[in-house]
Amino acid sequence: MLVRWLCVVILWSGPSPIRRIDPSWVSVTQPLKWHSPPRQVKNAAKWAEAGILILYPSGEMGEVWTTLYKQRNGDVLITRGDGYVTSVGTWTRHGDVISAQHRIVYRDFPKTGQPIPEPVKTTTFNGGERSDGWWLTAAEDGREFRPLRSLTDLDFLAGLLTDRCFWDGHKWFEPEVFLRSLQSQ
Repeated sequence: MLVRWLCVVILWSGPSPIRRIDPSWVSVTQPLKWHSPPRQVKNAAKWAEAGILILYPSGEMGEVWTTLYKQRNGDVLITRGDGYVTSVGTWTRHGDVISAQHRIVYRDFPKTGQPIPEPVKTTTFNGGERSDGWWLTAAEDGREFRPLRSLTDLDFLAGLLTDRCFWDGHKWFEPEVFLRSLQSQ
């Protein structure tokens, strides 16, 4: 009886649903500075540090800072162990200006004395949507975000945004709870 009850609870409370990401919603910091491995390493991929910005049509947004790997066939994948900084929030558009309110909800290596989630911050982007995706420039520091069609790891990216819960010093939260709280502010 107890085993049957536990199976029902596990199946009922299953993992949070992964929200698919359309490639046109994704922009990556540009230009990427690709690094080659030492010559002694055979069949190794080139790598670059990058920020990945996702603007969902619903007005939600996600951002992941991580390492990308370019395979020999040209596909670009997200690292599976070099670390992640993940933020979630909302965005609005006024002409060619995008205003994003977001906060970091996950770091592999939290800063000492810095709570997770970190305080809400606003980032302003200039630019807009083109036929191949978002072309944006951060107003504060000039970082450029452009489409990167060779980034084929969108299911893993979606998991990074939905599978990261955070501790506010008192209890654990899922990113969806944070998004709802941002929308009510």
